[in-house]
Amino acid sequence: MKAVLVFPILPLALSICGCQHERSAAVLQGHTSFEILEPAASPPPPAAHMKVAPSEIEVENIPGCFAEKDLVKPVYPADALAANAGVRFVTVAVSFDEDGKVTDASPSLRQIFFADKYGDEFLEAVKEAVMRWKITPPHNVYYQREPDGQRRYLRTEALATSIDVKFTFEASGRVQQGTPRSEGKPSGQPTHPP
Repeated sequence: MKAVLVFPILPLALSICGCQHERSAAVLQGHTSFEILEPAASPPPPAAHMKVAPSEIEVENIPGCFAEKDLVKPVYPADALAANAGVRFVTVAVSFDEDGKVTDASPSLRQIFFADKYGDEFLEAVKEAVMRWKITPPHNVYYQREPDGQRRYLRTEALATSIDVKFTFEASGRVQQGTPRSEGKPSGQPTHPP
């Protein structure tokens, strides 16, 4: 009878003492930031099809701006994060059409693109994010200068544009392996990012 009671009590005693292994805790996290490297491209000269002498036309350029306050940021690729790929920089040229929608995001000439093991994954993460961006496009406003010095509005022309954006991917924390606990005190708490 006594032997039968010892076995059911043994697992309970072990758990109370804390003599068990913790599961692995993955606390490595990826963070992304970005920097706009150049404003919208310079507007083209006044359209040649205007039926007014160029000297009588005034063009006012209104710069573009982002339509949303918080732009979507790319996610650090999971495989690269698990492989501890570290800090990565990806600079892309983002092209917008006259409606302010992204038409393309490709490696910028400002940075050499390294197609290493995870290079394509970082580039794809950037493309996936920026394709959801939208801007109020830059536009030219055309006026005709009247003989009395007044300006008469002619038309507004929205412009396609392109900007270079530099993305920085960073990882913080570490992956903690399972460790035994002694007397109920956990050894090695996970490192959290600052």
